[in-house]
Amino acid sequence: MDIIMDSKMSAKAVFNVWSSEPDTLKILDVRSPEDFRAAHVPTSEHIELVDVVNFILKQDNKILYVIMAKSDFVSEELTAIPNVAIIEGGFSAWTACQYPTTSKNDLSERNYISTLKTNKGDPQ
Repeated sequence: MDIIMDSKMSAKAVFNVWSSEPDTLKILDVRSPEDFRAAHVPTSEHIELVDVVNFILKQDNKILYVIMAKSDFVSEELTAIPNVAIIEGGFSAWTACQYPTTSKNDLSERNYISTLKTNKGDPQ
């Protein structure tokens, strides 16, 4: 996968990469924990918006990090980071395309990136 130059991607473009080259991207869901528990993209990870920049800067720069929000609104600071894209239309666009979602009753260790884990530089 080529690293993107544009800071926004359509839900279709993200789905195509996610389904064909899953090891090349990581979806970071910055919606509320409640929204994440109700439904999220399988394999996505929940992270607080305030923790995203520090988390990404400590990670592998060969992976595309895609930000899943409720809408297009995400900080300009995020769009300036290389290898970061925002899903145009957010989670609503993903579900409107009827792409896969899942739900969990809690935020398990596997799919929740906490500030503590971010500070250690080891998200998993």
